[in-house]
Amino acid sequence: MKNEVKHNKLIEEFTFGTWNARYKDAEELQYHASWDWLRLAIIKISDINGYALPKQFKGLALDSPINMVYDAVVEFIKQYNKNK
Repeated sequence: MKNEVKHNKLIEEFTFGTWNARYKDAEELQYHASWDWLRLAIIKISDINGYALPKQFKGLALDSPINMVYDAVVEFIKQYNKNK
């Protein structure tokens, strides 16, 4: 649970620039559990990557479980932040 909160906060900051502008508590973030939430981060990744598939997403299919896509999003953001 602690990693989910940490990773959800990471995704929120990446997607919107801040996590607390929309929610008072990082535990309210649902990127790990909701495709509606996670797709916002995926759209931003697509924009950044020029709609090319990042290496973290190789091997994933349209019907991949949300936890696999979530992990790929987290890994992409970590790498992106490291290279900024």
